[in-house]
Amino acid sequence: MFLSADEIESASPRDSEEAADNVREKMENKFFWLSEGKEGERILKVIGDADDEIESWNRYLSQTLKFPFEAKVSEPQDRGPLQEDDKVQVQGIADPDDLYGVLVDVACGQKHFVFPLCDLNASDKNSSNYIPVRHTGE
Repeated sequence: MFLSADEIESASPRDSEEAADNVREKMENKFFWLSEGKEGERILKVIGDADDEIESWNRYLSQTLKFPFEAKVSEPQDRGPLQEDDKVQVQGIADPDDLYGVLVDVACGQKHFVFPLCDLNASDKNSSNYIPVRHTGE
């Protein structure tokens, strides 16, 4: 179809620029995960349209994970008592944190710590905890 300039009527915007930006940002966040294939689809099922993704993860993991389970620190640590490849026993979920995501209570020997779940991998690849824990670090 071809329209000349005199065949087009000007219309006033129905949304504010701020509202349009908010919708665009929400859609970009949602569809970002779809570009990650099957894993992205699973992540999107957890976070859905939630305004608070960390709280969505916290709720999902509270219902899904079976405690305690063994895990290994999977990320290099700049500071703190635990280092990459340390083995820990995950005791339960502590709190969600805006900076570190879902935090868990872990035991390493006789010592107990609160640690970001996204920096851990479940040790048993056949465990029902393996995939849900792996997704928190994606």
